[in-house]
Amino acid sequence: MSKPKRRGGKGLFGLQKKKSILFTFQPREGEEYSSDSEDSDYVPGRHSSDEGEELPLNQVKKRVRKENVKHNKVQSGKKLRNSARSSVEQCTVSNDDTMTVRLPDEILLRIFQFCVLNEGISKFLPRISRVCKDWNRLSHDPTLFEKLDLSASQLQLTKTLPKGLLENDLSLCKSLSLSGQTKLQNSIIESLLTSTPALVSLDVFNCPTIKPELVKRLPQLCPCLSHVDLSHSNDFNTSITISSIEVLITACGLRLVELRLARILAVKNNMKSLFKLLQDNCPNLEELDLRMNPRFPQAVSPHCYVDMVGFIKGCPKLKELRLDGVNICEKLETKKPYEPTLINLKTFSQSAVLCDTSVQPIFYLMFGPDCRLTELNISSSNLVPTEIIDFVTEVESCYMADMKWKSVEVMILYECLSKWCTSLRVLDLSYNKLNEILDTGLGAYKLSNGVSYPLEVLNLSNTVVSSNVVIQMIKSCKGLVSIDLTACRELPRGTKRIFQKNEFRTLLKILSGAGSGEDTDSG
Repeated sequence: MSKPKRRGGKGLFGLQKKKSILFTFQPREGEEYSSDSEDSDYVPGRHSSDEGEELPLNQVKKRVRKENVKHNKVQSGKKLRNSARSSVEQCTVSNDDTMTVRLPDEILLRIFQFCVLNEGISKFLPRISRVCKDWNRLSHDPTLFEKLDLSASQLQLTKTLPKGLLENDLSLCKSLSLSGQTKLQNSIIESLLTSTPALVSLDVFNCPTIKPELVKRLPQLCPCLSHVDLSHSNDFNTSITISSIEVLITACGLRLVELRLARILAVKNNMKSLFKLLQDNCPNLEELDLRMNPRFPQAVSPHCYVDMVGFIKGCPKLKELRLDGVNICEKLETKKPYEPTLINLKTFSQSAVLCDTSVQPIFYLMFGPDCRLTELNISSSNLVPTEIIDFVTEVESCYMADMKWKSVEVMILYECLSKWCTSLRVLDLSYNKLNEILDTGLGAYKLSNGVSYPLEVLNLSNTVVSSNVVIQMIKSCKGLVSIDLTACRELPRGTKRIFQKNEFRTLLKILSGAGSGEDTDSG
């Protein structure tokens, strides 16, 4: 009996199912392989291998759970980045698919101004002008040129100014320094001054090319000028004339606050007329520098008589007066101090003068009651500071190097330091060779629990100070930061140099050992 023919199964909607073939080497058209989806252990997304390795169901669930968590983290990270990007885009600009933070112009200019003050325009501005278009635009802002430093310490000029400088807007420039530029022509300087009509301060220190004609034109070129420095430091300037200085002082007199005419030969030869000119024209003068000093005077300085009482009345606001090498005197019978006195005086310098006994130096007459000085300099002179200690109650920086005192004047230094030791921060006693005066004077700094000495810098170089005095100074002055013992012949080897605070312990150890028989270097 023949078996009945098996009918093919019908699927969904009554369609004939395709025949499933489990495996064959010669598949025929219309036949398809069986699907794993009908198997009981089928898991979607599972990677099957030839060996048919099976994973436990709990591991599969863990893997699916981890994939879901990772997917959620990616989605949340994208949301955070999108929100951050939307907030940053408000203050950023896009350029060639790169995102850069853009600060407001006001903040950038403040940063640039600070950098210009520290580095100078010649070094800083060329660099920032090449960064981007915005920075290039800001590098030409007039506020960056308010203080124009073209001194030799910043750049060396030959006969021209830096390229493109005059193309900038210099109308806000208030301070110009050409200090040390020895080759700059007057025509170039004049073109620069023409571009700076608001100039208040002009510094042409050590500029030998400055001519009298340019000095005369300064009031016209710079109608706001109030600070002028025409000084020299080495050789005397012989080109500037007294007539050109007279034109400058007469035209700018009411505005002049600072005037520096150091080492100008015409000023040295016309000192009396210059003081009269200042007295009549400069009521607001605060700083006057007339230094003419040689380094070490060998003979009595020629003296001159000046109406100092009239000068003080004409320039009552004077705060700084430098007369190094200028021996201005009065007659012996002149009362002291002057009436009126310079009540605002903070800095007085009259070093490198040798006075005879037939006249009275103005040093003894300048200071009124309860005068407090920031700086006092009488180095390389025979001036006696004990004559002013009743009037000058405080001194912060005192320079008494290479004093020309006599050996019998032992107590001069001691009396001065006894008066000023509670205010002195800087003390220079270098090149003093009289051992007795030095050791006695520094004895004013006594080791005491109740007294605090503010001394920070002490210069004893090229002196004959003893080891015991140095030890005493270090122990009594707790705030001492630096002590200079260069070329001190009486000290042991290894101590003849500058010592900083962190080296004081080593210095004390060496000096203490010297007392037990160590040799000192006589060279």
